[in-house]
Amino acid sequence: MQASSTVIDNCLIDDFRFMSTNRSIPDEIVHKARTNLGINISYQKAWRAKEHMVKILHGDTVESYALIPRFFDKLVESNPGTCTALEMDDSGHFKFCFMAFGASIEGWKYCKPIIYVDGKFLKCKFGGILLTASSQDGNNQIFPLAFTIVDSKNDVSWT
Repeated sequence: MQASSTVIDNCLIDDFRFMSTNRSIPDEIVHKARTNLGINISYQKAWRAKEHMVKILHGDTVESYALIPRFFDKLVESNPGTCTALEMDDSGHFKFCFMAFGASIEGWKYCKPIIYVDGKFLKCKFGGILLTASSQDGNNQIFPLAFTIVDSKNDVSWT
């Protein structure tokens, strides 16, 4: 028996939401297709099914990045004192961005004078690094200060 990647992801999408991260997801899709649906599929077909399920559950990466300017406008409009910056290239594509909530800017004066910076490589089509700056409040709790997405290959985005 055979099935297209679209049929497979329609049958397994609910399982996909809860698949473990300690295994390769396409391998897990191959296993679930065999045990739950009784069909053997290739790793490549499982990969295509995974890509389609990610798009269904989380949306398209290109479309999501295109929404950042509108998101920032609404963020500034609804959160007084919020600071945002967005850099686009000449063709209107995303390069890097920065945001700090007004409440975080105001709350910084009540934090310990230490800033922690952490980064996470983004594993999407555009890559880059998500950097977060946080501090510690008077109760020794983590206090978020700012967030930025930078191009890991470009020193300009770090300044």
